[in-house]
Amino acid sequence: MPLVALLLGGLFIVLAAAALGWWAWIVAGVLILIGIALGVRVLSGRLLGVDDVPKLPSRRDSTTYRVLVVVDDRLPPEALQRVIEDHADGRPATAFVVAPAESSRLDRITGDEAAYERANESLETTLNSLEGLTASQNGKVGSHDPLQAIDEALREFPAEEILVPAHSDWTRAAESKFGVHVVAVTAGS
Repeated sequence: MPLVALLLGGLFIVLAAAALGWWAWIVAGVLILIGIALGVRVLSGRLLGVDDVPKLPSRRDSTTYRVLVVVDDRLPPEALQRVIEDHADGRPATAFVVAPAESSRLDRITGDEAAYERANESLETTLNSLEGLTASQNGKVGSHDPLQAIDEALREFPAEEILVPAHSDWTRAAESKFGVHVVAVTAGS
């Protein structure tokens, strides 16, 4: 409906300009260009998913450290434990673990489930290692795209920090996209 109103408004401006003279054509052109620019801005925000980015709750419980942990089979759970303990600063920690099922396009096309099996093993190992450390933890196997897996996890579990494997090439992208502090965890962390 808004698109129809915009088109009718543009048509009205053009017809009014035709009746008033050349100066009205200039004003009409400027108004139409402004309308197009605003429309492109709104549409580009929707197409890029700007409105869909999960937002942190405005009131966080400062007594609990809420952390989203992204794991793979190369990240040792002991390193995660140390980082969570350090960053919790004595507060109880609540962790949500997501294990992206990273695989090749060919694996996804052929239905190869090995990536999901590896991700599930990483998830179980990490959840077991965090059992005594955090007040509560939960997790799931995520999408093959780590950024999509983080997006889905943040919708379920708004976190104040995200822990990711240090060898990830998407760490900066995650921090800028989600607006949550991202910490790259190494084996020696």
